[in-house]
Amino acid sequence: METTIFSPSLDRLGKLRIQEATEVFGRLLWCEAARLGLVNIVVSGEVNSSDGGIDARADRVGGKDGHSFHYQIKTGTAFKPWQPAAVAQELFGLSGAKPSKTKLGPAVRRCLEIGGTYVMVSLGHDLLAENHSQAVELLRSAFKKCGYKDALVEVWGVRQIANMMERYPSLCLDLGGLGDARFQAIGSWAKNGDMTPRVSLGASQTEFIRRIQEILIGSEIQHARVIGEAGIGKTRLTLEAIQQHSVLAAKAIYVPQAEYFQNSRLFFELLKDDREYSAILVIDECDDDDRASIFSALRGRPRLKLVTIDHGPEFTTDALMEVVRFPPLEGAQIEEILREYIGKSAHAHNWVSWCEGSARVAHAVGDNLKRNPQDILKSPATVPIWNRFVLGYKKIKGDPAGRLMTIVRHIALFRKFGARRPVEKEGRFVATLAARVDPNITAGRFDEAVTQLVDRRILQGSHTLRLVPKALHVHLWKQWWDIHGANANLSTLMDEMPETLRRWFLDMLVYSNGSASAQAAIQC
Repeated sequence: METTIFSPSLDRLGKLRIQEATEVFGRLLWCEAARLGLVNIVVSGEVNSSDGGIDARADRVGGKDGHSFHYQIKTGTAFKPWQPAAVAQELFGLSGAKPSKTKLGPAVRRCLEIGGTYVMVSLGHDLLAENHSQAVELLRSAFKKCGYKDALVEVWGVRQIANMMERYPSLCLDLGGLGDARFQAIGSWAKNGDMTPRVSLGASQTEFIRRIQEILIGSEIQHARVIGEAGIGKTRLTLEAIQQHSVLAAKAIYVPQAEYFQNSRLFFELLKDDREYSAILVIDECDDDDRASIFSALRGRPRLKLVTIDHGPEFTTDALMEVVRFPPLEGAQIEEILREYIGKSAHAHNWVSWCEGSARVAHAVGDNLKRNPQDILKSPATVPIWNRFVLGYKKIKGDPAGRLMTIVRHIALFRKFGARRPVEKEGRFVATLAARVDPNITAGRFDEAVTQLVDRRILQGSHTLRLVPKALHVHLWKQWWDIHGANANLSTLMDEMPETLRRWFLDMLVYSNGSASAQAAIQC
């Protein structure tokens, strides 16, 4: 059989410890649930319990075909299911024990008494046909001597498990140690620094979770396009929606940047027509161009569900795609996040407006209020949140990144500025200021940057625009003064700017206590 990047290593499977093996097998059952009609899946967390060794159970959908499967998982090469002594030891406690119903574990007895199928999973061996037949016969014979004449028995070796797993890329990537690389299975994704804070759910967030789950479980929509402003928690709540549902969690693969995916072996492997892969692909920082090319390639493959995440706007439509607009957090939810850090402090509500619906900012501000009150806007060590707002995950690099940061810092000097007629001269003045720092910032490049920031909802408004959230605005304002403020002549600067813009400039000086250079300029 052809080996692919999703071909599980038999050696790796065979060397799993019992706890690891049970977790892997449990995820496999959840993946197989829809295909095989399995429900009521239970995987034991007590692998050393004295219940007779049943490690997992699943029921097949009821009616005439209703049936239950009971799985006993064995690891290591020492256990050889085709040897009488090994079977006696496993079922009755001693290698030389005679079969007796009373010696069977209670969970095994329950399985046989309700007519369920007993499945021995032997991960330590790639069973030959003869060994497989011997193992099945030994188990049937032992159960018959206990009074179960027509016991239903199956024996699975490591190759059978590997063949079942190959259908599910998320399982294979995790098993192969690739789940922590550019493509993350659910466990690794959930450990990312910005995914660990607790979520605060209002009615709109609960509805978002419900709809994402409906799309991914259902058959009508293949692609959920998640759109929302930067920093409001789109990725975190998408994780929550998937993590809450075991079937979805088992199949999920998280890709932090769309460009990684399109240039990867993973993408080209999923496109092979002779495969029957089943996966949920969550692709972050997926702009319109990336979304179009990825969905075009994967469209019509019902086993591959797609979630793409971006700031929008999204104007396209497709019968197999639904745009799910992400709701900003409400004030009460932002305050709840802040109180996780500072408890019942009376001033928590004062910082709500700084966050403007952004969970990312609320966690950063809350952590600083607790640990670093002298610098409320300090960026967390794990997530460079302020640069991420402006540059995104798919970082603009080199000169374009420097130009964009220069432009946005100059915009931050003003509480608002006019960008379109009849107040466009305000924007022209801001562009002129930025060009003094970087002559490559032309009027056209300034307009392009403004359009980009408006599209990402970092600049909001119609004719007059403001930076959002407020915490980002103040952070960028302080940066301008830290970088350029030492040589700033406040009087000359104010004389130059349009009168309508001057009041927006003065409004920002209330934050000068946080900037030594701003204070010095005011005192001159």
